[in-house]
Amino acid sequence: MALLTLEGAQAKLADFERWSDIVARPLPILTTDIAAATALVRRFELKLRLPDATHLAVCQRRGLTLATLDDQLANAARALGVAHIVPA
Repeated sequence: MALLTLEGAQAKLADFERWSDIVARPLPILTTDIAAATALVRRFELKLRLPDATHLAVCQRRGLTLATLDDQLANAARALGVAHIVPA
């Protein structure tokens, strides 16, 4: 993992925010998503934390493709049959 200077980190965040404003669209997280994520966390073989499980649960509900750089999250998506990509 590379470390950034404060200025470098601020520039990266600004780049992300510009990209997000153009491309991303927020999705609501429902109570049912949190319940589904909690159930996923309790499946210990998936080795998920609640934030990752929540992303996975929303993708399951909406039929979306999960994009992640996290190998464990990709493995959980694969095990659950959730479409996913690991960007290069």
